[in-house]
This record gives sequence, C-alpha cells and structure tokens, in this order.
Amino acid sequence: MKDYLNFYNEFRKRVSAGRSPHDANNYDQYTVYSTWDISLNSLELRRTEASRDATQLLSIVAFFHFEHIRVDIFTRALDNRSKALKISANMSFSARIFHAIRKRLQPPLVLPEFLRQESSKLNAYRVRLALHELRSFSLISYDGRDDSFSLHPVVHAWARDRIGRGGQALWAYVALNTLAESILLPLDDSSEVHEEFQRDILPHLDLCLTVCPIQIFNYEARFGGFKLPFAIILQYVSLLTFREQVLNAAKFGYVYGERGRFKDAAVLLSMVKDALVQSRGYENEWTTKAMLALAKTYWGLGRLEEAVALQKLVVEARTKVFGPEHRKTLSAMNELGRSYWLNGQYHEALNLQTLTTERMKATLGSADDDTLTAMDNLGVTLGSWHRYHESMEVHRQVLESREKRLGPTNVDTLTTMNNLAMALLDIGHTEEAKKLMLKVYEERKLKLGKEHPWTLWALCNLAKIQTELGLLQEAENMLVAGRAAAKRSLSDDHLRVLMGCGELARVFARQGRFEEAENLTHDTIQRLEQSRGLEHPDTVYALWKKAQFYELQNKIEKAIETCELAVERVDMRLTKLHPLGEKIDSYLCMLKNRLQLQGEG
Repeated sequence: MKDYLNFYNEFRKRVSAGRSPHDANNYDQYTVYSTWDISLNSLELRRTEASRDATQLLSIVAFFHFEHIRVDIFTRALDNRSKALKISANMSFSARIFHAIRKRLQPPLVLPEFLRQESSKLNAYRVRLALHELRSFSLISYDGRDDSFSLHPVVHAWARDRIGRGGQALWAYVALNTLAESILLPLDDSSEVHEEFQRDILPHLDLCLTVCPIQIFNYEARFGGFKLPFAIILQYVSLLTFREQVLNAAKFGYVYGERGRFKDAAVLLSMVKDALVQSRGYENEWTTKAMLALAKTYWGLGRLEEAVALQKLVVEARTKVFGPEHRKTLSAMNELGRSYWLNGQYHEALNLQTLTTERMKATLGSADDDTLTAMDNLGVTLGSWHRYHESMEVHRQVLESREKRLGPTNVDTLTTMNNLAMALLDIGHTEEAKKLMLKVYEERKLKLGKEHPWTLWALCNLAKIQTELGLLQEAENMLVAGRAAAKRSLSDDHLRVLMGCGELARVFARQGRFEEAENLTHDTIQRLEQSRGLEHPDTVYALWKKAQFYELQNKIEKAIETCELAVERVDMRLTKLHPLGEKIDSYLCMLKNRLQLQGEG
C-alpha cells in the first residue's frame, strides 16, 4: 500500500489529460478504476506466461457479456485448433509442403498467444492458470457449479476502457476470432452438450458482433471472373483472409439458426452463400451446403418460396454431380419436399417425399438417420392429406428407432414425438397426445429456451390439444402468452404466429365469443393472404373456419359467401382431389340446403 498514493496521483493525471469535458461528472468512476489498475499493474509486473495470458484474457472478455463466461469457450478453442493442427501433421508429403508454404504466406493469426502455439504446446491448463491469476486479484468471480466466471459490470467497463479506442477494434476482433475457434460446424457439432454451449455463448456473440460486425470482401471485385483454384495464383494472402471471413460468418450463422435467431442467421448465411457462389460456383459441395443452411433459415422465417428456389438448385446440382440416388441428393430432395409441404404444395410434397423415402430405404436402409428423417417428414405430409392412421404408424416407427439411437430427449426425437402427438390428436387419441406434447414442450423449454420458435410451436400444439379436451381457459392463456413471445422472436406475419391466432379464434368461438373470433379470424386471413398467398391451404382453412363461425351465429348467407370463396381458392392449388377440398365442398352444399329449408319454412 505504500506506493498506492503515488500510483493513484499519476493515474489521475493520465486520466484527466485524456478525458473530454463531458466526462467531468464521472470523477468517482475514475477513482474506482484506479484501484483495478493497481491490480493489473501488479499482475503485469510478474512477467510470467500466466500473467500475460491473464492480461490477454481480460482484454478478450471485455468484449463478451460480463456474466456467465464459460471456461470451455477457451478450452474448446484450444481443442479444436489442436485437432486441426494434428490433421495437417498427418498429411501426405506433398500436402505438408503445400501446408508449410501456406503457413509462411499466411498473415499472423489474430488470436491470443495461448491459441497461436504449435499443436504440442496448446494446453488447456494455461487458460486455467490465467483465470487463477485474474481471480487472485478479484478481477473475476468463478462459479464452480458450471465452470464459468463473471465480471462485475464496473470491472467489465473498466477492462474495455483501459484498452483505449485505438486498441479496442483489435481486441474486439481477437474476441470474435476466439469465439469462432470454439465453434464447430455440422456434422461435428450435434450433441446435447453443444446445444447448451450454443445457448450460453449467444450473449457474448451478440456483443462481439455489435463492436466488430462480420464483413466479407467482394470476391468478384477482387479476382474478376476467376474461380478457385485459379485465383490462388493471383492473391493467395487475400484468399486466406476471404476464407476466414466466410468460415466465421458460416459458424455464427449456424449458431444463430440453431438457437432460432433466424433473421440474424439469414443475414450471415446469405453472405456465405453469395461468397461461395462467386468463388466456387453453384455445383461445389460447400456452396450447396451453404444454400441448404440458408434455405433452412428461410424455412424458419416462413420465406418459403425463397427456400424452395434454393433447394431446387441444390437438388439439380447434386443430381448432376452425384447422381439421383446418392445420399446427398436424396437429403436435398427431402428438404425440398418438406418446404413444399409448409408452402402448401401438398401434391408436390407427397410425390417427392414418397419417391425420396422409397429411394432412401432401398439405398441407405430403413434404420439410417437420413431415412428416418425422410420418413418423419413424409408422415407429416400424409397427415396433411388426412391419412391420419398412416401418419401415426410412420411416426411411431421413427420415434421407436430414434429413442433407441438418440435418446428420449434428443431434439430430433422430440420433433418426431411432436409429430406423433398431432397424428394422435387427429384420430381422437387426445389424452395420449397431451402426454407426449407436454413432454415435448417441457424438454424444449429446458434445451432451447421458452421463447425459441420450436418451443412456442409446441406450446401452440399443446393449446390445440387443450381446446379439444374442453380446457378452454388453459388453452387461451397458453395462446395469448405464446403469441406475444412469438411476435417478439419472429414477426406479426410469421406463419407460426398466424397459426396461433387461428387457434385462439377457435377458442373464442367455443367460448361463445363470436365477435372476437370473427375479428381475429378476419385479421388472420388478411395476413395469410399477404404473406402466404390467396391459394395457400392455411388461407383456405381459415376461410372454412370463418364460415363455421357464421353458421354458429345462424348467419347462413354470410357463411355461404365465405365458403364459396374458400371453394374458389381450393381450385387454385389444392383442388377437390384433396380431402380438405372435398370437405369444404360438402359443407357448402349443406349450408345451401339449410338456407333453402329456412326459406321454405
């Protein structure tokens, strides 16, 4: 303590000299900051490897969120880099020569020192030693329950302020790259541990990207029409930078997509797709993977025509490169069929998914994971064709297999469980459906979060079951809360939000609140027409329900008028060959007969 006053006075002079006039009211802040500068100065004076690592870690986490910083962000980054370096060590002689040349040409890695070492020197123990140093000076607080640490908000602010504006851009980039090193792309990232990791790093990723947004330079502007590998001859160093930018965008887009942040994912994955199309062309496998990933986010956003367009391109490219019966081609066909279904193209979905499933069973076997996914999607489409018992049997078969192979709480297992519950509801097995859907909802809350789109979709389905059981108040409460959450995470016009509105209108009608039901249904139909189209089956279904609301109020002429519009829309896409078209046509005939009888009476 004997040197404290001298250090404090020197620090105050330095802060005052660099402080702008509007900071005059922040005197107490700088007084507090000086205390931590003493701790940091003592740490730096040790001049050990651990103290250097600790100082760098402090600069990195200054650009993370201050709470719940998982230690395995850094240990995963070390492990992933170690594996990548070991792969390069096992290359052929010619490949090692090329790798050595590449390494010489590669610009310095913008990473902390403990991640820039050779494979043999990468050691997770270094991270823990550095954290011990920070903890010993009370700069962080460690939570042994989940192996994470946090900073006090004021310490966190000081950790960034001490860097200075000139260095903040650099350390924000280092923080972003460290996060990128900790993330794996599929298929290497599929366990439940990875799901928890993705959830916990989101606040840190958000903050990093706010300070240091992802940018990918324009490939065509830099290299003209040259595709890889010819562009390597021109500017190899620029290509390494380009590769890093694309890879980081892909990793972060993947994490956002898995966590239901579809808008953020779409922005990043669109950049990746454009960059790969420019540099490698449409038929390259990395390009097709990026296109499928982007289509998946479009699917989540309800931008189905864009998803279908991308998936068609992938099916064409993979059929040309691999052939029509290759696993990769069949997987792309399965994704396209699923988008056809959600887009209301039930005829195209049933034809394509039936063909895909038959080919997968013949070439991959009935127990293959890709085959099970295709069967599950086909089961959903069979349900949309009112082939409920067939749908139920397919989902039961897939669920039995997935529970054995993946476990009862795996996200894919829960998807099948959700599908089976809805098939059971369709055939009147309501209690069994409720039991399954409750499990899906509770597990998704735990694994994905209560406002993840898939969790909210399970809540909507659970409310639908409650409605069929006559538990109308419970169903209303679920739908009101779920709709508010869905609007926050998606949008007012998202298909899943609109389906929730439709279910809420049904609850109102069963409660005798016909005016509220009619108004909500009218608004939902308008939004469906704008977002999905006049001919989409969901629009047609909503019109049919609106006609039924009118019938319940004995407004038969209005019911007939609405039902005639539904029949007209049926002919635009579904046709009367579809069971829904048949039902609406029969219902219209019943209404007309009823009106005639009323007239005669």
